Amino acid sequence: MSARICAPTARSAPVPHIDIDVALQLTNKTPVGTYRGPGRFETDFFRERLLDMVAQDLGLDRVEFRRRNLVSQREMPYPVATITPFESKDELDSGDYGATLDRCLEEIKWADKSKLAGKRVDGRYHGLAVGCFIEGGAAGPKESARIVLEPDGRYAVYVGSSAVGQGLETVFAQIAADALEVTIDRIRGVFHGSTCYVDDGYGAYHSRSVVMGGSAILDAASKLREAIRAQAAQQMGCEASEVKIVEGVTALGPDGKSLPLSELSSAGIAADGAFLNKKHTYTYGAHAAHVTVDPKLGHVELIDYVVVADCGRIINPLTVHGQTVGSVVQGLGGAIMEHLVYDEDGQLLTGSLADYLIPTASDFPNIRAVMLEHHPSPINPLGAKGAGEGGIIAAGGYHPRIHLLRKKIFTKMDGLPGQGPAMTLGARARFIDELRHASIDSAHISPASVGASHERCTASTPAGTGRCSDRGDHAEIRRALPREEAGLGGVRGRQDRGL
Repeated sequence: MSARICAPTARSAPVPHIDIDVALQLTNKTPVGTYRGPGRFETDFFRERLLDMVAQDLGLDRVEFRRRNLVSQREMPYPVATITPFESKDELDSGDYGATLDRCLEEIKWADKSKLAGKRVDGRYHGLAVGCFIEGGAAGPKESARIVLEPDGRYAVYVGSSAVGQGLETVFAQIAADALEVTIDRIRGVFHGSTCYVDDGYGAYHSRSVVMGGSAILDAASKLREAIRAQAAQQMGCEASEVKIVEGVTALGPDGKSLPLSELSSAGIAADGAFLNKKHTYTYGAHAAHVTVDPKLGHVELIDYVVVADCGRIINPLTVHGQTVGSVVQGLGGAIMEHLVYDEDGQLLTGSLADYLIPTASDFPNIRAVMLEHHPSPINPLGAKGAGEGGIIAAGGYHPRIHLLRKKIFTKMDGLPGQGPAMTLGARARFIDELRHASIDSAHISPASVGASHERCTASTPAGTGRCSDRGDHAEIRRALPREEAGLGGVRGRQDRGL
């Protein structure tokens, strides 16, 4: 966990050396496991809060302070801090971090709305927040794929990556169709989740499926086309180099000879592919939020939320948009709604969905995602980057501690500074808990806590050199996605939802 905290801290800005002391609390309360954006959600809060504090101490505008300290495009690829004792070397692969920040500010109309920051209008304080993020993903181990020419001349795609609701079947079908130069209806199906299909597969996690599994499909498609040409050449009595595959359905040889691919399928033509990559891709971007706060009730209303991200080559725009909006909703749920509350004896008080609040379709209706593909990744043939966690990471920046709530709301009720209301996005959940459980101190360490450990984590990095990459065309097939795309906003009790 210390590595997950230390590494992202140094990665969004050109910080060549970093030294962090990490204290860990051991407890027998509810265990914590890997969750979307593990470690990065929490780290983003600490880093963005520190940036606001430093900017205030230096008398600088918090947006300009961030802009000055972003890694520039000319520094790409930028080596990131090497974590000790793990000694894992990595680098930011491509991007223009300042461009996404500027686009985010433009989309939310920061110049106009910032005039409202800290002001009370119709009994509610207005506040704005802004933060930047990176999303490292799509590293090894390898991923596998297999493509088979079916008896009817269509293609079946088998992959080691697993579909878990992220739209994998659609995106993989697009990649295969594009690589085989056929229309998507020529792909019979995408099959996954079983070693009956491929010898091994390493799953869907770490925003890796498209980069790793998709690149493996490209490899398999290339090998399959070679196998088709070889079999057609054998039947037509010519060299494989003389055979062309026309529209993915016909093998065309010299002297006008041709064979439909369905006649070649009896030869059992199939090809296996794999892709291995030890470096991460880095999606990057910025989030901005406009909220209002009712100082009497502690109620926070999300007026507007914008995320702008560049995730390299986009295979399916609707899918990546849904992934991003759903990820933001998940992050906001964790920041301002979800909370494990215990009594003084360590008894969990929020053990059911009647008490443990999670976002529903009416909670955050105003979330906008702008997905860019200006800077493809140079470390995989698709140019894609992992994009399933960028929405949740920066939402952690709105997850302050309870003392911030007291400072911004209770002690400065009539004069919140510009960042106050924005930072209460997370604190409001604690405020609601205090109202509901007035005798419970959520910061109290109950008898359930049984010990602690301490770990030191250091990191350093050399100077970077520049590199750019070009953008090419990509397939674009759209389909309806699950309701995770729907925005979900302010915290309300379950009784307000008719439950």
